[in-house]
Amino acid sequence: MKDFKKFISSNNQNNLRLFFQLSIIALVAIVSFFLWQPSVQMQDNNYEQERRIEKEINRTLDNSFINSLSGDSPLITRLFSGVLTLSDPTFNRPVVFTQGGTCGLSTFGTAVHYDAYTFNLSCTSNLTASLLPENGGSVTPAGADTFLVLYGPGGFNPAMPCANAIAANDDLNGTVLQSRIITTTPLAAGNYTVVVTTFENTPSAPDPPLPFTYTLAVIDACGVTPTPTPTPVASPTPVASPTPVASPTPGASPTPVASPTPGASPTPVASPTPNPTPTPGGNVCTPTTTVTEGDLFPGGIPSFGVSSGPGSVTIDHVDAGTGTRSITVVGAPTNATVNIPAFVPGTFAPVVVTFTQTTPGLAVDFTLRAASQFHAIFIRVRCAETCTPITVVTEGDLAPGGVASFGVTQGPGRVTIDHVDIGTGTRSITVVPGSAVNATVNIPAFVPGTFAPVNVTFTQGNPALPSSFTLRAAS
Repeated sequence: MKDFKKFISSNNQNNLRLFFQLSIIALVAIVSFFLWQPSVQMQDNNYEQERRIEKEINRTLDNSFINSLSGDSPLITRLFSGVLTLSDPTFNRPVVFTQGGTCGLSTFGTAVHYDAYTFNLSCTSNLTASLLPENGGSVTPAGADTFLVLYGPGGFNPAMPCANAIAANDDLNGTVLQSRIITTTPLAAGNYTVVVTTFENTPSAPDPPLPFTYTLAVIDACGVTPTPTPTPVASPTPVASPTPVASPTPGASPTPVASPTPGASPTPVASPTPNPTPTPGGNVCTPTTTVTEGDLFPGGIPSFGVSSGPGSVTIDHVDAGTGTRSITVVGAPTNATVNIPAFVPGTFAPVVVTFTQTTPGLAVDFTLRAASQFHAIFIRVRCAETCTPITVVTEGDLAPGGVASFGVTQGPGRVTIDHVDIGTGTRSITVVPGSAVNATVNIPAFVPGTFAPVNVTFTQGNPALPSSFTLRAAS
């Protein structure tokens, strides 16, 4: 019985000890849970705080960078398109810094995915690398948080992210998350690299996740021809005015002599009526023009008006902006001698460029480049090849004697009709209806009854096919 009581007593003590131990274990677990929970929250808060701090620093630097931009409008030369994905290589990107600043490594973007583009800068020039639509770039989806780094001629080494780094940019401002780098000191000619990457290692909410589809615009001024500064001309040394000579004392006025009685005016002789100037033919054609955007900033086509006439192309800048600063011939003209008149750079007046065919009848083809300071156009000028026709003259539908009354000659793209210098002259010239095949015929205006030659011109619709038409000339 005693042994049984001892067993019960011992068992109760063990139960109490076990309960106490379980209570301690449970208390430790509860305390550990509450201690662990703030630790995780603290790590999340540290991540967000680190992200927020670097963003604030970047925006301060980005704004100072943007505020120092040049007002020049250089030449867009390159567009690179790509997609940033989770399969792209990674590197520890730099923090934001401007040209001439100090490059440092980010403690936030330690393994960002990137694409790298190397290109050649052909002259000493400032450079813009941009993902902004206003520069020709783009990024999708909207809200994608990008980052750009520009590297110099030494190249880009992902293992040494600050080596050869020239500048880095995060956001344009606090609301536009696309990136843009603009140098403020011209770069020497050579090879350069732009790295397109992200602000954080793996973009996540509230920012859009990868992939990011983008177009990178790289802009330089190597295609802009600077306007030369005119050399000032020294003002001439003023010449002293001569000392005025005293007027002589007037003497007595002489006795006036009576004017002779005028004779009768001769009867005027009527001037002969001038013959009208014949329409030029042979080495002058009216061209077709094709206008395309030039090699400066977009907007060239709406900046210039272009029209054509016989042997001429007229270029007229709109009455705003910087005016027409230069007109040049691109390459070697085909069968044309082109004359560009002198004009004041920056003019808003029309500039008439003239040309003549080197060999009459053959095709003309040349290209003009017209430019203001920021915009340019290319104008392709063409005349189709003309043929010298064979003419067959027969009596017309009036009284006999028509063949003897008119002289007919031909040249490249023309037929000349010349009435003899007696009789009633050339009173009408028409195309016989339905006779024109593969030809557009132009009959110039003339005074009915003229004795001057009349040049009828024509063009072929298809130079490879034969042309024919019938003219009726009548006195």
